[in-house]
Amino acid sequence: MQETSSQNQANRQQNTSENQAQRQSTSSQNQAQRQTTSSQNQSSRQAAAAQTTSQNQSTRQATAKEMQNTRSTTVTNVQNNYDGNCNNCSNSDWDGGSAAAGFVAGAIVVGAATAATTPNTIVAAPAPGPVGPPCNVAPVAVNGVSYYQCGATWYAAGYASSGVAYMPVQPPPGY
Repeated sequence: MQETSSQNQANRQQNTSENQAQRQSTSSQNQAQRQTTSSQNQSSRQAAAAQTTSQNQSTRQATAKEMQNTRSTTVTNVQNNYDGNCNNCSNSDWDGGSAAAGFVAGAIVVGAATAATTPNTIVAAPAPGPVGPPCNVAPVAVNGVSYYQCGATWYAAGYASSGVAYMPVQPPPGY
């Protein structure tokens, strides 16, 4: 009986050792598998991030180039199409000459009133008309308004009965 008990104890110890060895082996295999999976996931994330970064950069560059081409084309069109008239305007005679007629009528009334109150005759000189920029320049946008600089003089586009006109203005803020 002692022999059976010793044999049983030896078997239990052997089974315990085998079980422990099997658990350690399984644990080591699981850890190796987790490390491999973790490395693969990290590589996948890095590759996806690199691809996304590259795509975003390409998109930004293409958009910037498109915007630059649009600005360049717009400037070229403005420079090539300016001839003192309102090109491609749907209603180039927007006031039907009323503004100019009102200005002239006002000047005549002021001139007549001045002549009636003073013994000297005063002739009202016509106001200087708007002029186009004397040089061919690209517009400078400031707060949504296009300005044109010719030397030290700044111009802004406006509308007169004859079409687009450029009037001398004060330099825009910051210039």
